[in-house]
Amino acid sequence: MVGDRAFLAARRGPLVALAAVPLVIAGLVLRTALDGSPHALASALALAGCTAVGGGAVVAALGVRPGGRRLWFRLLLGLGAVVFGTGQLLVAWQVRDGYPGYPMPGDLVSGAAVLPAVLGIALVPRRASEVGRSLRLVLEGVMMGSAAGLLLWRTVLMDVVARPGVELSSLTMLVLEIVVASIAVIAAARELDRGLLLLAGGFSLYTVFDVLAIQQVLQDRPWPWESALAGCMVWPIVIAGLLSINPRPRDMPERHLPAAETRRQVVVGGASTVMLTVALLSFVGSPGLDRISLYLSMTFVLAFGGCELVRARQSRRLLERLAGLAARDPLTGLANRRALGDRLDELASARTATRSGEWGWWFLTLDLDGFKDVNDMLGHETGDLVLELVARSLEERVSSHGADVFRLGGDEFGVLAPGTETEIRALADSLLHTVAGSVRNVPGVARLDVSVSIGADRLRIGRGAARQTQVGIAASGQAMRQAKRDGRGRVVVFSEPLAARSRRRHLMERQLRDTVAAGGVDVHFQPIYDVWTGYLTGVEALARWNDPVLGQVNPAEFVEVAEEAGLIGEMGEQILRTALRLMVGCGGVSRGVRLAVNVSTIQLRDPSFVGAVVAALEDAGVEPAQLVIEVTESVFVRPDDPAVQSITRLAELGCPVAMDDFGSGYSSLGYLSRLPVRILKADMSLTKQLHEPRTLAIGRTIVQLAAGLGLDVVFEGVSTPQQEALVRGLGAQYVQGWLYARAMPVDELVAEMDRSCAPVPVPVPGTVPLPSAPRPRRPADGQRRASTG
Repeated sequence: MVGDRAFLAARRGPLVALAAVPLVIAGLVLRTALDGSPHALASALALAGCTAVGGGAVVAALGVRPGGRRLWFRLLLGLGAVVFGTGQLLVAWQVRDGYPGYPMPGDLVSGAAVLPAVLGIALVPRRASEVGRSLRLVLEGVMMGSAAGLLLWRTVLMDVVARPGVELSSLTMLVLEIVVASIAVIAAARELDRGLLLLAGGFSLYTVFDVLAIQQVLQDRPWPWESALAGCMVWPIVIAGLLSINPRPRDMPERHLPAAETRRQVVVGGASTVMLTVALLSFVGSPGLDRISLYLSMTFVLAFGGCELVRARQSRRLLERLAGLAARDPLTGLANRRALGDRLDELASARTATRSGEWGWWFLTLDLDGFKDVNDMLGHETGDLVLELVARSLEERVSSHGADVFRLGGDEFGVLAPGTETEIRALADSLLHTVAGSVRNVPGVARLDVSVSIGADRLRIGRGAARQTQVGIAASGQAMRQAKRDGRGRVVVFSEPLAARSRRRHLMERQLRDTVAAGGVDVHFQPIYDVWTGYLTGVEALARWNDPVLGQVNPAEFVEVAEEAGLIGEMGEQILRTALRLMVGCGGVSRGVRLAVNVSTIQLRDPSFVGAVVAALEDAGVEPAQLVIEVTESVFVRPDDPAVQSITRLAELGCPVAMDDFGSGYSSLGYLSRLPVRILKADMSLTKQLHEPRTLAIGRTIVQLAAGLGLDVVFEGVSTPQQEALVRGLGAQYVQGWLYARAMPVDELVAEMDRSCAPVPVPVPGTVPLPSAPRPRRPADGQRRASTG
């Protein structure tokens, strides 16, 4: 960027100087016409040559960027201009006292500029990228230049050559100039770069004037000062074009490629038409021409032009087809993210967002709830069917609203719709029912509770508002995620309170990243008791975070942020190592107190997780049997899930596996029989509803199931004496909750262990079956720690 700014600043001076050159040359033309001075033409040629040399040197110098980087197209184009200008200076020297003959040495030097000019134009950065674009451009220019040169030679120059021996050199110079002009014209028409347009226009005019001058020279007429001086006057335009070529063009959107191909087609077709017209006029009006040669030349031009037009038409159709495929999702047929960007550009160009009032364009982000369960339990073919049905139902529903549907990726869709907030809310509410109805008849999906969460935000569409538009789309995604956090299957419109929560979330991620890097997440311990003896048998390690900026952060909140930010692996390992170290230091391990650690699915799916657990146990000097791995039952959905493999390996090492939150998810009996689960932890939501007969029956079934499978049961969330009595009545043995103790730091845990641990180490969950004759012993009132919020 710095180099480009320097380039823009450096070219202003040469452009201002070039603006005065045509005026000087025009003055010399007027002087030649008035007093016939023999040196006026040489002066004009010298001035044009100096313009070419000086301008070319500036262009070449700007091709060397800071740090030694080179822009080869500038170096080559600048070199071509310098060589051409040097040739013009030689011509000016040779014609100072009259015309010495054609071609002159200066003409040959100028002709040598063609090679760097062709290479430079071919290497100009393009917006319309394609395979072999430079070679294709050169070949097209050579074909067009050869065809045009052949016709011009047959119709204009061949029959007026007065001296033998100059035919080949004259034809070569003519073809080379037309080739350069053709390449520049084709590139300019396709790319629409201002510099290329100036270059193409200036060099095309120069070629026309040079052809007229050559014709008059070969007829031994007086020196064609009019044509020569006119050609000199357009040379500053060429240099201005070289200075104006954009070195860093933006990529051309694929939807514009067919239009670029059409412009190239028009150039080729137009040039072929002009050449044929000239040939026909010459064929009819000049009976002295060799009609056979002219006829063959016309056939060549016609075949060349026709071939190019047919190929260009095929290329355009192919580009249109590819653009259509690139803008469509292959599974659902919906427009994709690329098409969304194109649609937003169209709206911005049309200034459709200029209405006043509440009306505007809104973006709705829709994400299917429970779709992962569809893929995991019913297979990806069923998942694809669900996506197709949802896409079809969304298109049918929004078509009457003038809205567009897009598939953003995975199970996420987008709707771009006009209207007021009231209309958009009504549309979103209807989409909730539409999606639910579309998947209801898919076999097996109804029992998985598939729904959709929708977030919406109003977009700011207009010229120069691209960033605000993207911010609005991102805001709708934030609103969608908030809808999921609020319970799924609902609509949330982005608002200032949500924006504040979003800012808090970003701040939390930043602060948490620093805290994890510094190892600053605290660990508290919540005891697990034997409900019959009152003895403390284990503890669950729980993460706590007191941030200096955010204060005390809810664990559920920052754990979710850690998972989304990719910090859960590092944070989980820190918590594991800290908990083991503290339990060893406070004597909990020596007292036989088991440590339970919660592990997320993300951690379990990390191939290095098992190794990290083993290393932490070895560093702390703790046996695997004293570490309980708590996982949620959702990780067991697929037998081939890497999480299941990690759990199996840990169980083989001797770590008891506890299924946390049992009863709140799938509660599949199949995987209980084939996976190494040793402990069931009944979810606290189940504990809170034990006073209801149906829930009490479920609790009794869980206890009986665990006893039949040789598993232990821990009831979580026991917070009242009534709940404790119900749990005891079910025959459960282990409890955890605020009725007994809250989560506490390690210094308080020491006192609690002194008060509640058995005199000697006792078996803990996951080691022995339930006792046949339990000895009732409820904890004293002083041992219970009620919740204080």
